[in-house]
Amino acid sequence: MTEQGSSVNRYLIFVIFLLVILSLALTIALIAMNSSKHDTFKDNSKQQCNCRLVKEKQIFLDEEPNIPPVFHDLTKSEIRSIQKYLYEDSDLNLVKPSANKTNASYVFTIELYLPDKSDVLMYLDENGPKPTRMARVTIIRENFQNPEINEIIVEPLPNPSSHRPVPGKPESIRFINRPISNEEYYSAVNYVNNEVDSKAGEFIQAAFGTGLKNCGDRCLDFLYISSFSPASSGDNKRKMWFWLHYTVEYFLLHPVDFSVLTTSDQSSLSIESVWYSGRIFDSLESLMHQYRQNKLPLNISTFPQGDSFQFSKLTRRGKAPDLSYKRDPVQIYPDGQRYTIKHRHIEYMDWSFDFRLSTSYGPQIYDVRFRGKRIAYEIGLQEISVYYSGNSPQQRFSDFIDSVEVFGPTAKGLIPGVDCPELSTFVNAYHIETSFDPAEVMNAFCVFEWNTGEPLRRHYSKSTYGWKLFRRTTNICSYLENHTDNFKL
Repeated sequence: MTEQGSSVNRYLIFVIFLLVILSLALTIALIAMNSSKHDTFKDNSKQQCNCRLVKEKQIFLDEEPNIPPVFHDLTKSEIRSIQKYLYEDSDLNLVKPSANKTNASYVFTIELYLPDKSDVLMYLDENGPKPTRMARVTIIRENFQNPEINEIIVEPLPNPSSHRPVPGKPESIRFINRPISNEEYYSAVNYVNNEVDSKAGEFIQAAFGTGLKNCGDRCLDFLYISSFSPASSGDNKRKMWFWLHYTVEYFLLHPVDFSVLTTSDQSSLSIESVWYSGRIFDSLESLMHQYRQNKLPLNISTFPQGDSFQFSKLTRRGKAPDLSYKRDPVQIYPDGQRYTIKHRHIEYMDWSFDFRLSTSYGPQIYDVRFRGKRIAYEIGLQEISVYYSGNSPQQRFSDFIDSVEVFGPTAKGLIPGVDCPELSTFVNAYHIETSFDPAEVMNAFCVFEWNTGEPLRRHYSKSTYGWKLFRRTTNICSYLENHTDNFKL
């Protein structure tokens, strides 16, 4: 038994020793295989990524340059020098915007005026002299016997010493063609509210269940206008339809069937016509006469409440998804942004261009190049035209030329994570519009590179090799009364 047990023990020891040897061999083999895979992965990563260390550039430089590039918007120091020149010129006889502008001459807008294209190309391509920087100034002259609008060029910047009319434009523009200023708009709204409330308040209360004044938080108001062009009216006066709405969120979806047509000249404003329930009345007095004689059928409506106006509110409908508490996915730049912005000049890989926000015309880009070759000299918004129709005159004549609102100052700041990715680069803009100090539009532009995940090569091919599509985007949002325009360049 002893010899037999000893034999079994030797056998077990041999088996254990053999298993240890096999385990060590297997471990060494696994380590070797893993090392080989790791080296292969590194090689593949290098091949696919083609990454290399590059000298880090300053991503964003937004300080105003002492010597602005040819396409750069007016700097604040240039604006100050222009204002100093304008207000010191006694022949122009201008008042500052802080003073009373009634029956006076005042500056409406100041913005960059680009040199001739041939001069710019001579400078950019043939090392010619840098073109003189100039500004276009719009002056409204209400103190003239026949009020008018003038557009002049002020030059040279940054130390202006002269001005002249804008080439190719009449020296005098008709006063009725002036843009609608906030001052004029709110003055007209106040006048219409007072007139309608004092002369037709009884009718308004009976027809719509509330009034224009002393109505708490359940009121009516003239919140929207549509201009009536002299080309349509045949009258050399400024005319505007004022629409009555319930003051709720979003009021344009809650109109009432009542509007008034105003007529204005230099010194006065009056109500010319009244629209109600498919009929036009010559005046508020005519409307009230019909109402008091019981000859005017009422289409009675009430102030929206509860579910009757829930559709127009920006409130959540239904229960939030169970995973809504988790943060949204975001795009990151693993090695930092691949674009640079310097003095309104963007460079992205092989692309480059300049950009600005024109006070009158909105977003513009210039000198678009790919690998040094110019693709386009200028690409920019010039106008937005919107044409409506309907069964009422205020709708039928709602043909809007949106530049009357001047695009630059009406631009709204873009919101990180809403309008643009949170890691975007945001650029501000400055404008002069019936103001002395430049009005700053915060976050007027946002610039970002966006990985759309769209393949440029792979489609139905079995090959797995390809590239993803990246886009460099410049974004701007402009809010114009009843609609929002979102521009992506």
